[in-house]
Amino acid sequence: MLIKKDSFEISVGKGVGHVLEDILLSAKTRLWVVSPWISPKYANILVKKASEGVNVKLLTSNDFSNKTHRNSVSNMITFKRKIKRSPAYLSIIFTFLFLALASIELFWLALTVVPIFIFLRYGITFVAEPKLQITIFDKRKEFTHSKIYISDHISATGSANLTESGLWRNVETIVVMRDPEVTEDISKVFHNMEDNPLMKNIELSSIRNDLK
Repeated sequence: MLIKKDSFEISVGKGVGHVLEDILLSAKTRLWVVSPWISPKYANILVKKASEGVNVKLLTSNDFSNKTHRNSVSNMITFKRKIKRSPAYLSIIFTFLFLALASIELFWLALTVVPIFIFLRYGITFVAEPKLQITIFDKRKEFTHSKIYISDHISATGSANLTESGLWRNVETIVVMRDPEVTEDISKVFHNMEDNPLMKNIELSSIRNDLK
């Protein structure tokens, strides 16, 4: 069942993904998600959006007893670490080049190597580093069961997790709001959840063994 008004729409039943997927895929500047579980298909969408330069944030749980969720989070963390810095061998090449030019009294030319090295070694990092932030809450402290989706100036909330079961197989409810002011209010809710001290934020490095 679909109820559609000017500034919002409500989808109830199986297949609420036909509403939500389009919203996720249309994100141009930001895509913020709160979902206790996520499946590989939607993890890949978040990764793709991050690689396109979209500001992607995911707030999720550490319920890694769910294998699908565990694999999805693991893949996203792997992507986040993949493009960190230009290869270390560039440091060696430019060090030798600098010393060679300096040794043959081409000091000023040697100095021009320095900014080129800085760009290649660090500048590429700034360009290539994906805009992907993953926040994992400890389910033993304060279990996060909310579902919030923010795509640019559109927001949605309801019962559906960001999984194939949630969006396509289960009977779920999704409320989509297309009012920018409402979306900004929901963005504040997102930030409050992100900063809530009761929702213990787990360091990604500390869950490496849990993801194996």
